[in-house]
Amino acid sequence: MSAGVSRTGSAPGPPAPVRPSDRALARRGTASVDPPRVLHKAPDLGFRVSYAAAVSRGPAPRVWAHRGARRQAPENTLAAFTRARALGADGVELDARRTADDVVVVHHDPAVRRVGLLSAAPFPTLRAARPDVPTLDEALDICAGMTVNVELKNLPGQRDYDPTERVAALVAATLDRRGHRDDVLVSSFNLETLDRFRTLDPSRTGFLTLRGFDPLVALPLLAERGHGAVHPDVRGLDSSRAAAVVEAARRLGLAVHVWTVNRRVMFVELAAAGVDAVITDVPDQALRALGRGPDVSGPA
Repeated sequence: MSAGVSRTGSAPGPPAPVRPSDRALARRGTASVDPPRVLHKAPDLGFRVSYAAAVSRGPAPRVWAHRGARRQAPENTLAAFTRARALGADGVELDARRTADDVVVVHHDPAVRRVGLLSAAPFPTLRAARPDVPTLDEALDICAGMTVNVELKNLPGQRDYDPTERVAALVAATLDRRGHRDDVLVSSFNLETLDRFRTLDPSRTGFLTLRGFDPLVALPLLAERGHGAVHPDVRGLDSSRAAAVVEAARRLGLAVHVWTVNRRVMFVELAAAGVDAVITDVPDQALRALGRGPDVSGPA
């Protein structure tokens, strides 16, 4: 039968247009990964925020507040974590470092203003100068009932890098002492640090990847080493790329948690792709975009 002619001899009408939302939902339901030739397809952003209506057709990703609700309170503080809860976030992401006397504290950078390098300062000195820097125990207590993504900070090239992976052992000991009653996921950019933690503790773990690192490459290695999730940088994803990562992760039993997502159009794209969580500076905006908060208009 010649192309373009039906069995009745009449020419068929033009095919029905495929909307971006249909393509995204179809990708989410398929069991296979798109062929490599389409993995880097340019994103179709024509639907913008109007696509939010499609999110309700599948489970929305969880919303984790990056360093707490850091745009409404100082980051990595008890106030930021409390505010994240008040906004309705499902969890928080925070950064774990150690002091000179092996207390695990929550702070993003290796050094603290008025104190200096954390790993060189005993905890009483830190507490006296910076009472706003919480311990991991204090953060876990105030986040009870929420998911807490604890990022282990231990990168080569930073002033506090420790090849013995002491921070991994200290966090494992903290969770063990607390009886593993907290809903914790431990992550790191340093795979050796994450591997060390896994030898000590059965908690869930996730590997953080940067923009130029292909998360698809990491997935088989993470599954082999017993890690449970990949945390790709949102700047390296578009809707088709995110869907491919989710499909591959699902086959290996891994979750996908994307950081740091702050644009409404990306919240709904990633939800359509099927990611498990978004890590964001604006949890209130994420919840609205995902249909879990009041609809407040604003730029995409």
